[in-house]
Amino acid sequence: MLRYKLIVCFLVFSGVAFGQCTFEHIYNYYLDVITHRTYHIQTNDGGFLTVMSCYDTVLSSGNTTDMAIVKIDSCGNILWKQHYGEPGINDDVSGCIEMQDGNLLIAGTTEKGPALANFRVIKLSKNGQLLWDSVYTGTHESKCMGITKRNNHNSALIYGYVWGKLDSVVTYTSYPLLIEIGNDGYTLKKKELKIPKFEYIINLIQPNDTIYDMFVVTYWDSLYFVQMDTAFNIKISKPLIYPYSRYLSSCLSKDSNSILLLADYNSATIPMKSTLFKIDLNGNIIKYINYFNPRVGDTLLANVYVVTATSDNGCLLGGSYFMKIDSNLNIQKIFWYNQTRCYLNSILQLPDNSIVGSGVSNLLDTANAELYIVKLNEKGEFAYLGIDETKRDKQTEAITIYPNPATSILNIQTSSNQKITAQLFDLTGKAVTSNISFTNNITINLQELSQGLYFVYIKDAAGSLIKTQKVSVIK
Repeated sequence: MLRYKLIVCFLVFSGVAFGQCTFEHIYNYYLDVITHRTYHIQTNDGGFLTVMSCYDTVLSSGNTTDMAIVKIDSCGNILWKQHYGEPGINDDVSGCIEMQDGNLLIAGTTEKGPALANFRVIKLSKNGQLLWDSVYTGTHESKCMGITKRNNHNSALIYGYVWGKLDSVVTYTSYPLLIEIGNDGYTLKKKELKIPKFEYIINLIQPNDTIYDMFVVTYWDSLYFVQMDTAFNIKISKPLIYPYSRYLSSCLSKDSNSILLLADYNSATIPMKSTLFKIDLNGNIIKYINYFNPRVGDTLLANVYVVTATSDNGCLLGGSYFMKIDSNLNIQKIFWYNQTRCYLNSILQLPDNSIVGSGVSNLLDTANAELYIVKLNEKGEFAYLGIDETKRDKQTEAITIYPNPATSILNIQTSSNQKITAQLFDLTGKAVTSNISFTNNITINLQELSQGLYFVYIKDAAGSLIKTQKVSVIK
């Protein structure tokens, strides 16, 4: 039975800066969560939807991954959250889209169904209510790699690969699978590309209403460009990058005339390096450039994971920072947003030229990662860090933090006899007190702190974060 939980919204500090609503938030909303790759889109109401795979031993009733979904408004405040998965079954997320009716499709891979792995798509209303939940299978185990809307149609394409024995003589590791589904979830078309040299699709882009351009990895780790018509018949298939390449990200340019591909690759004479390719719609490389880190001379540019198109037909690269690239693949600007313990794997440029990135962070120093989202204006500026105030069952409710506002001291009291620790952080995420361990109560001296807002982090004996509370210090 599908487990369906609504997690209540928690107070988040956010700000309006430089004439635009910008923010930087950590969303620590489940106990013992490890977030993996994040995917996010802007929705028609101006807010954002972020989805990810969530590892949660409490909610999953075992060491499995589930689908985690977070809907925020344009300033980063949480509107609703959902969590889907069954005990003992892995459910991973591969992407999300908004349909013409404003409802949401989230795709991924599930162990639920006839095979050991299957495609899964859930449809939610714009308010987060479950509308339907469907599982799709190939001839063998199937892994979903993504979902995209079909241009000018009220349907979606889910794509990935199947793996298993192709016939009684030859066994292939895997081969691409494409499925078109209607708004009601029913399958409209399905095709497995049983071509020996292909292994799996890593991204599918639709430049117009007649073709699909795909990047496919072969058995020899070569990156292939494949173009298909809307009936899933192959029109073009050719190698794009030589063996030992590592695909990172790709997107369609804003004018829909070219494709931008970010990859690490080796050539015959050049060692592995981060490279941005500009490719025409037929898979011909127009231009490419290898990027170096301008801060440290000739060191290779590290920690770049994702590319997204911008309105001037350039692009943004994201990772541990943002890079603005023009239409000729030259670096225009680097946005260093000072979070060396965060990395972005999904970014958007909005119509007002502001930038939104999502990824993961370990700024809270927990054993697991947290969802991290930052919104910058067109100059690369943003408001201060905000962190969810977390709550957890009776252990959390038994912890009292007072007075609030505080002037010179802060008392923390608990009715539990379990050892816990407390520490204060400012709104930039910097620790302003040492980590203090206690059992029943503790008094923290605030004399040296400046007036302002702070967060109190409470952790249990195992080091897991069990409560945060915002405290105002006045002088």
